[in-house]
Amino acid sequence: MTAIQAVFTATVAVVVVAMGLIVAGVEILAGVGWALVVAGTLLGVGAVALGVVLLRDTGRGP
Repeated sequence: MTAIQAVFTATVAVVVVAMGLIVAGVEILAGVGWALVVAGTLLGVGAVALGVVLLRDTGRGP
C-alpha cells in the first residue's frame, strides 16, 4: 500500500465514524445529541483537512 492509499483509507475510515456520530446525534437531538453532532462534524472536517495536508506535503523544502 502506498502512502497516498494509506492516507486516503484512514481519512475515509474517520469520515465514516464522523458520519455515524452525526446520524446518532440527529436521531436523539436532545442534550447529548447536539454534542454528537458537533463531535462528528469536527471529526469529519478535521480528518478531511488532515488528509489534504498530508497529501499535499511533498517533503521538499519551501
